[in-house]
Amino acid sequence: MNFLLGDQRTADDLEEMAGGDEAARVAVCCPEGDLDTCTVSAFREGAAALCGWPWVIFDLSRLTFMDSVGLGALIGAIRRVREAGGQAIVCAPRRPVGRLLRTVGLDRIAPVEDSLEVTLRRIHTAS
Repeated sequence: MNFLLGDQRTADDLEEMAGGDEAARVAVCCPEGDLDTCTVSAFREGAAALCGWPWVIFDLSRLTFMDSVGLGALIGAIRRVREAGGQAIVCAPRRPVGRLLRTVGLDRIAPVEDSLEVTLRRIHTAS
């Protein structure tokens, strides 16, 4: 599970798009492989550490599988980010994970974008 903070460049244009503005500080959570019963505790622990950041991106581009336990952990992490005053965005889900997110209506809970670059532009526009 990778947890990349804005000062560790998650994309070449992260700093430029965030503009160095405090309100545009970005943390990126990029789980890899499966998010399921076996891996959910590591995800919850890492995601909890991101609370307090103004923007948290859950980049699902490397996630190959998510079960209901993983989905619940993602929804819980989004909720905790919001409760701490931050904004959460989900991006780049692969086909099976994206289908699950659409089926349960996750886009009504948090924005779901196609790519990290689109997400960074959204943050830059909002800041």
